[in-house]
Amino acid sequence: PAEKDPAVSWEQAATMSILAPLIEIQEIDLAADAARRRSEELLERQSLPAVEAEILQLEASLASIGEDQRRQESVEEELGTQVAQIARDIEAAELKRYSGGHLDREESQAHDESQALLREQQAALEQNELECLEALEALEDRSGGLEATVAAKRSETDRLREVIAKVETEVAAQLTSLDDSRMGLAPKIPDAILAAYQHVRGQPRS
Repeated sequence: PAEKDPAVSWEQAATMSILAPLIEIQEIDLAADAARRRSEELLERQSLPAVEAEILQLEASLASIGEDQRRQESVEEELGTQVAQIARDIEAAELKRYSGGHLDREESQAHDESQALLREQQAALEQNELECLEALEALEDRSGGLEATVAAKRSETDRLREVIAKVETEVAAQLTSLDDSRMGLAPKIPDAILAAYQHVRGQPRS
């Protein structure tokens, strides 16, 4: 058999000595790309902004309910003051009637009509006050439900952040290890070839 040309054999060996570490570097770079994608495309990372947006909306609703509660409390307080005042007026009129001597028929009728009107006003105000208290109770129930939902959403964001942080730590350690391996291989490849590879690698991918 014909003997192999030593020059050709040497050239093939030289080529392989360059290609082998270059292929390893390519494999390392692909592994690094995959690790970064794992972190960037993490489902928890994609879910987090939506949950945070929900919390902001819920907190805005809570703030609005808080304003409604303060308005209702102010109205309820004013109604309570008016009811108490009418009750004092009724009591004062009764005391005046029975401590001021005899009233004639017209005076007695006027007194009774005035007291009846005051009691009607008192009853109407008490009904308004009751409705106001019921509205406050409904607002409190809504607020409590929203606060519980916010607490659950915050727990969810904590869990998502923990998962993201864990994966980021794992990926960072993996990238450090891959980078160390890459640095050990780079000196085995001629600068021009390595630069050409880096240029091709840096091109946009379709």
